[in-house]
Amino acid sequence: MAVCLLDKGLTKDTQCGYSLPKIVELYLANFGEVTGTTVTDNEVTAITMATSGEGGSATTAQWYKVEPAINSASWSDNLAVGGSGNKYRIHTVGFSYGSAYNAGMVDTVDALSLGKYLAVARMADGSYLMFGRNVGLEADADGVNNSGSGDASAEAGLVVSLSANVLEAALPLSAAAIATVTGTGN
Repeated sequence: MAVCLLDKGLTKDTQCGYSLPKIVELYLANFGEVTGTTVTDNEVTAITMATSGEGGSATTAQWYKVEPAINSASWSDNLAVGGSGNKYRIHTVGFSYGSAYNAGMVDTVDALSLGKYLAVARMADGSYLMFGRNVGLEADADGVNNSGSGDASAEAGLVVSLSANVLEAALPLSAAAIATVTGTGN
């Protein structure tokens, strides 16, 4: 739903305190395994995950927690204007993972390179934002790189950037939706 008229003022927050829009945790779900999201008043209030199997052996798809290297996670939600004047947004989520590269990482690198994901970021202030809700985030040509260096100051390890052209701003999550993502719900 497009809102083209401003309907409230943009005044300064009256709280006294620090503000840090930093990602402290990141969760990824395979885009095809999220079968639905409910949005109420510009907030994701419910997330439905795919299930497989029946009865007592049914399993539900899951969100995967990513623990990025310190100060490496980033996000952006930018307005873009096409050549003919059409407007859309670009969601981008990036992070580095500085673990040892071993046989177990090969499938992870391939999955991140070739897959499509929905991302949820927990911010330093405790809020959660969802990126790529309707189309999924994907890696581009520079999206998933693995590197190393003898220089301790150089960025090394797995560097991931996932993005998508979308038709809505990043959305905050309600407590119920957060419970689905973090696995703390019933």
